[in-house]
Amino acid sequence: MIRHNRGASPRRINSAYGDSAAQNFLLAELTGPAVDTWLQQSVTPIKEDPNSTVGFYDYHNKRYYLKVYRAKGRLDSCWHRLGWSRPFRQWRRINAFCAELQSPRPLLVVVGADSDCTYYATDFVADCRDLNSALVGEQRLPREQAAKVLADCGAMLGKMHRLGWFHGDLKWSNLLLGPDGMLSIIDLDGLRRLPRWRPRAASGRDLARFVLNAEEFLTDVALLEDFLAGYCQQTGSSRQQCIDAFYPSLLSLREKHRRKYGLRGQLLF
Repeated sequence: MIRHNRGASPRRINSAYGDSAAQNFLLAELTGPAVDTWLQQSVTPIKEDPNSTVGFYDYHNKRYYLKVYRAKGRLDSCWHRLGWSRPFRQWRRINAFCAELQSPRPLLVVVGADSDCTYYATDFVADCRDLNSALVGEQRLPREQAAKVLADCGAMLGKMHRLGWFHGDLKWSNLLLGPDGMLSIIDLDGLRRLPRWRPRAASGRDLARFVLNAEEFLTDVALLEDFLAGYCQQTGSSRQQCIDAFYPSLLSLREKHRRKYGLRGQLLF
């Protein structure tokens, strides 16, 4: 259950499975008079642009992600205040997604007192490797383990599509492998429900983004068959049906990367 706490500023939404002490701490910092000081002193930035900042902070020996969404104008501030802005929509989607699939769980979304910023916090997945570091380079996994990881990736993506979700940017850096072998999906800004009118095209874009990284970086390309087998098993589709779904998107992504990075890797389909 998600509790919607309405009232005067700030407006907040808390997750019932979140850590209430961590929520209360963050709420006090983000709505207090010294929020700018706390952000500068306690949050380590990872990525920043004029409209947002992503970073992490620590609380009681546990790490959390924090994203700051800055309003672009008065209308944007109004959407933040009413709970109609992007982080609130994202909050609702990700809560539903995390009930079905493995991903860092949302902790809190809260609008600052002046409505110029909305703050969005989630759990931090510790001690993980992204898929690129697990499958590429000198520290890559042995072949048998790599085959299992790719099969698990295919099964996870197949389950995601079968349940009606698509990610929108399923590059290898957005898939994390934990020390226990558990896979997590991160960077859910583009997460959406599969559209009823063209579900195959949307799911094909996810597949194409994954396959493109395999073409660019995977040296033992036979391992990609384990990914396809895992996906087909979950979705009940054939290998050829899977390829037909992602091939148009793969062609356009290849061309986009060729213009940006030059030719790299090999063509597998």
